[in-house]
Amino acid sequence: MRGTLEIPARGTLPTERETPTRRTRLGLLIATDGQPAADAAIVVGRSLANRDGEAHELVAVEELERFGGDDALATIQQRELHLRLARQRARTTNAAADSWPIAIAYGQPADTIVDLADQAHRRLIVMGLHVHSRTDRWLGRETVLQVARRATCPVLAVDSNRRTIPCRTLVAIDFSPSSIAAAREALRIVGGTGPVYLAYVAPRTYVPFAGDAQPTYEPDIETSLKDLRSSLGIPRHIDARTVVLRGDPAKELLAFAEQEGIELIATGSRGFSTFRGPVIGTVPTALVRAARCSVLVMPVI
Repeated sequence: MRGTLEIPARGTLPTERETPTRRTRLGLLIATDGQPAADAAIVVGRSLANRDGEAHELVAVEELERFGGDDALATIQQRELHLRLARQRARTTNAAADSWPIAIAYGQPADTIVDLADQAHRRLIVMGLHVHSRTDRWLGRETVLQVARRATCPVLAVDSNRRTIPCRTLVAIDFSPSSIAAAREALRIVGGTGPVYLAYVAPRTYVPFAGDAQPTYEPDIETSLKDLRSSLGIPRHIDARTVVLRGDPAKELLAFAEQEGIELIATGSRGFSTFRGPVIGTVPTALVRAARCSVLVMPVI
């Protein structure tokens, strides 16, 4: 074990912080709360790092409450967190304990994870995807969404049932820079031959007395999708397909993912649609909350 690292709660960190560019980022930060539901993130994160020969680090985050100068509560929670992490490590790997690069961090979980990723210049954050109740949403306990909204690198939220690198992938394309970057990152992650679907969701519109308006619209979108597919430099062994859906973006993407057995949905954190105006986080939020597979969220670039 590398040792104990204590991160102060948000608001006590320096106000000026270097934001590393994508070019300087290397390796993966795998974040866990020490619970069994995060096992999948550890397994998939390590598999990705080992496959690509990348550095990786496991960090367990605990939010502590201190009373005055008494550190007794921190000591008790430190021990409990170490014990949970040790048990989790035993469940997920046969590697020797000293082969794990591990940090124990204390602070507000989402902010701490993002700060650690920036400080270590990590290119990808890997986390477990948990099911949250409405109470969790009201209390702001959706850590994956909080990290995705603040992170300056992509966030891979791994389905708790996943134990291998995802192959069947769906990328939500609205032609914004972040959605195109999400496609590139998804292609970097995907295992095997795919398939990888590049999907655009068109609004469900009805134009009275203009029956030829809709048929002339879709070919333009299909052409744009095919042009995008060509520009991505997709390896020949990956089966890349394009698809145009129609209706509410989140609902249509989730339904298509269920129908096709998708293992990973990739999306930009926000985008712009000609028909719907500015969209800030609504689609990725719905995907993270409702997807039955892993979700990759790419920040605005």
